[in-house]
Amino acid sequence: NYFYSNGKYENAASEFKKITFEYSDIGSLNNSEIEILAHAYQQLALSQAKLANQANTEREKIIDYQYALDNIKKAESLAIKEGKRAEYRKTRLGIEKNLNQK
Repeated sequence: NYFYSNGKYENAASEFKKITFEYSDIGSLNNSEIEILAHAYQQLALSQAKLANQANTEREKIIDYQYALDNIKKAESLAIKEGKRAEYRKTRLGIEKNLNQK
């Protein structure tokens, strides 16, 4: 994502949210679309974790990390491809570690 790679995490989060809204009717999605949705949730979580790192207050950090944790859990629950669940779990554990340090 252009915004993520350029450090514009708020813009990146907005773009990934659009994807999650576009694919929100999970019952109508095929496996490929579910994987796209799962990946979007992972990228949204990563963007929110970056925003947490840049937050001005501890409260903002906690809120952003909690949003990130909620979204990576969604990604993990949607994972279909082999290895993706483990990748999402690793991301989740990193976010939980950062959240628990607050």
